[in-house]
Amino acid sequence: TPISTQKKVFGELLVSQYYVNRTWEPSELEFLSKVAEQIAMAMYQSRLYDELKNFSDKQVVINRIFEVIRSSINIDEILWNACYEIGSYLNVDHCSIIEYNAEEKTTLPVKYEYLSNRNIRSGLGLVMNADPEDTYAFHCVVNEKRPFVLDDVLAEDKFDKSSQLMQELALNEVKSFLLLPIIYADGVLAFISLAHYKDKRRWNESDIYFLKSLANQIAIAIHQAMLFRELNQANKKLLELFKKEQTVRRIFELVRS
Repeated sequence: TPISTQKKVFGELLVSQYYVNRTWEPSELEFLSKVAEQIAMAMYQSRLYDELKNFSDKQVVINRIFEVIRSSINIDEILWNACYEIGSYLNVDHCSIIEYNAEEKTTLPVKYEYLSNRNIRSGLGLVMNADPEDTYAFHCVVNEKRPFVLDDVLAEDKFDKSSQLMQELALNEVKSFLLLPIIYADGVLAFISLAHYKDKRRWNESDIYFLKSLANQIAIAIHQAMLFRELNQANKKLLELFKKEQTVRRIFELVRS
C-alpha cells in the first residue's frame, strides 16, 4: 500500500504472509490503506515542521548577520564579518567576497575570505579576469545577474576549461562551487564565492535564498559605507579649504597692518 498524500509519495507499507497462503480481505486492505494514510499525514506534518523550523532558524541567523553588517560603516569590517558568517553558517570549506571592477572587467585582489581549516589554500591577493564575454561564469553573474552553480565541478564539460576561473578550480581540486553577485542599483559590486574541496555539495534553493538575502543587505551596507567615506573626504577637503582661506585672510590682515 503506498504511503502518500495527494502531492508526494513517501514510501510503501508492506505486509507479508510467509508460512501459509492468505487471501487478503477487503476490510484488511481498507484497514492498511487507512493506516498508510495516517502514516503519510504524520510524515508530511513532521517534514513540514522541520522545514518551518529550518526556515525560522535561518531567518534568525540572517537577522543576526544583518545586525552585524549594519553595525559598521567600514567596508573592510563589513565584508570580513559577512564572509566569516556566511562561511561558518553554510559550513563550506572556503568562502570569499570578491570586489568587482566593472570598467576593467576584472576582480580586485581578494581581501576577504573564510577557511574552514588551515589546510585549505588561501586565495588572498588573487586577481581574476572577470570579462563576461570570456568566461561563462561571469556572464551569468554580471550580465544575467544570477548565481553560477556547479554541484560537481569535474562532471561539468560544457564550460571552457581554459578560462582562468576553471583552471583555478581544477588547480585547487574544488568539488563544488557557487558564485553569486552582490548587486546595487543594477550594478555588480562584488561576488560571493563558495567552494567545497573534500566532498561534493548540492547547492539547494535554501542556500541560494540565504545568500541572496545577505547579498542584498551587503550591497546596501557597502553603498552606505561608500557614501559615508565620500562624505568624509568631502568634509576633509572643505576643512582644508577653510584652513587655507583663514591663512590667506591672516596674511592680508598682516599686509594691511
